[in-house]
Amino acid sequence: MSHTAASSSALRPRALAECAPLWDKLSMAVSSSVRILESYWQEHPAWFGRPYGEYLHLGANQEMLRIALGKTALSAASRVLDVGTALGGNARWLAALHGCTVDGVDRFRPAIVCARQLAKAQGLGELCRFTVQEGAAIPFSDHLFDVAVTADDESMWPEVSRVLKPGGVLVGSAVALEGREAFERAAAEAGFHTAFLLDVTAYALAFYRAKEQEAKLLVEAGLMPASDLQSLQMYTVDLYEAGGASHVLFRMTTER
Repeated sequence: MSHTAASSSALRPRALAECAPLWDKLSMAVSSSVRILESYWQEHPAWFGRPYGEYLHLGANQEMLRIALGKTALSAASRVLDVGTALGGNARWLAALHGCTVDGVDRFRPAIVCARQLAKAQGLGELCRFTVQEGAAIPFSDHLFDVAVTADDESMWPEVSRVLKPGGVLVGSAVALEGREAFERAAAEAGFHTAFLLDVTAYALAFYRAKEQEAKLLVEAGLMPASDLQSLQMYTVDLYEAGGASHVLFRMTTER
């Protein structure tokens, strides 16, 4: 054995020993997150729960969010708002990736409680803060955020525009029920300029069809009621197959 190989072999146990605490911490975070999510879905069953887990819909797919963000600059100095945060997946992803502070809001209190627990379990409790939105107004002052993320419908856009800084960016995904022109018109009425709009209907339909098949297996295994499968089909696959809806990724900016 060469001197180099011998040295490498000698260093390997030491390196593994040094990494062990990190792996233990990571394992504990993953185990804790799994338990938190399992408890949440047992206490709050929903048709979109079992086959979707934490990532409730296409808007919670971080690769789609990455596309929507494009070259949007994010750093530790950025302040981000996640509207309709649900269990906080996007908020935690952005905070972990960019070190930015993310505030998540949602109207469903149990989801906010779960989001806080998940952020703490994953060591992101200081960067991610979650607040229950009691009414129509987003519970923050004007012109506070650099970037906002949402999969909510356009009814929230005027409020998002209010809390974004001048020149702030809104990104996300949405179902455009009345087509591209109506979508951009609604954005303009809320004070946004549409900088990027990408039709991902084919991907959305494939995504939801896969979830439909997964749900069918869960029903057959007795792990999901048939009524949840019917709801999943009605609100996802059937919506797109009817031909009247399209799914878009978007990036918008407020007026400077």
